[in-house]
Amino acid sequence: MTRLSVALGCWYIQWICQSQCDFVSAWSAPSSSVSSVSSTPTITTSMEPSPSRCRIQEALRSLSGKPTITPEIVIPEPTDPTVLLLRSTQVTQLSCNIRTKAKANAACVVGSIDALRTFCTEQETAGRGQIPGPIPIIYNYQSFVCGNIKPTMEHLAKAGVIGFIHPICQSLPITNLEMVLHHGDDLKQQVQEAKKYGIQVIPEVIVPNDLKKNTGDTIQEADWITLVDTLTSILDGCDPVAILLTIQESSSTDTTTAATLSSSSEHESTLTLLPKIPKSLTKRLPVVGSIRVMAGQNRMGSAVAAYKAAGFTGNILRYCINSYLSVYF
Repeated sequence: MTRLSVALGCWYIQWICQSQCDFVSAWSAPSSSVSSVSSTPTITTSMEPSPSRCRIQEALRSLSGKPTITPEIVIPEPTDPTVLLLRSTQVTQLSCNIRTKAKANAACVVGSIDALRTFCTEQETAGRGQIPGPIPIIYNYQSFVCGNIKPTMEHLAKAGVIGFIHPICQSLPITNLEMVLHHGDDLKQQVQEAKKYGIQVIPEVIVPNDLKKNTGDTIQEADWITLVDTLTSILDGCDPVAILLTIQESSSTDTTTAATLSSSSEHESTLTLLPKIPKSLTKRLPVVGSIRVMAGQNRMGSAVAAYKAAGFTGNILRYCINSYLSVYF
């Protein structure tokens, strides 16, 4: 069963690759920019960005303009002691498959420190000096998997994580910039703490799917620039390493559970709400979007196409293989 679980996970990610239609060739081959930055981070003398900042930006924004793909992997804690002993082998194989077979640009992992350490160790040991090289690991805290105790930045850094997703405004859907400013201290404190350990914080902007119904308009290009400028001012003039947009796809304000993925109707309505991202903004930093749709009927392929057409630099496939892992854990 353990081998079957790893094989299913690899097959699922490969299926995502094949569903991209015109984008298969765009990201099925390993990104040279990612592997080169992973082995030898480029540090400029003007702003002297940290190696972790370089790696994440190169992973989430392709210089050729091809969409980048980052699968989110949920690794629940096993309840069976026997399965707990076998988890390390499973996670190690999954990490290898994500890099070598799925050809992902980065990996977003939800799980315990032990699971993170195993995943990151495989990337840095087996992947170092290989083609494709090790991919950056981004952590996303989810209470339904990790419990109510958040790991510290120090523990995450020791495990090998270099990125951290931080939902601004306490995961509430944002309807105005006043909300961003009101919760600015929380973001600034998180960034300052992460910086001590070389971890880059990626602000997640959650937008309600009924924004047009309530305000009569969608997010305009100028609004995006204003939002990033606001975040930059909160961070003392330094742009965030990247921006993650998540469109809330239910009436509930809880966006931190993976109980259900989007239906076809929700998926189609969400794609019509995608804001246009100005090129001037993506030159400053990567702008990626959350995709949380059921596989099949080319839903993921059409979603990636829509995000690319809207100007996004890539996507994070949310909860993309959590269900198969839960069966075995």
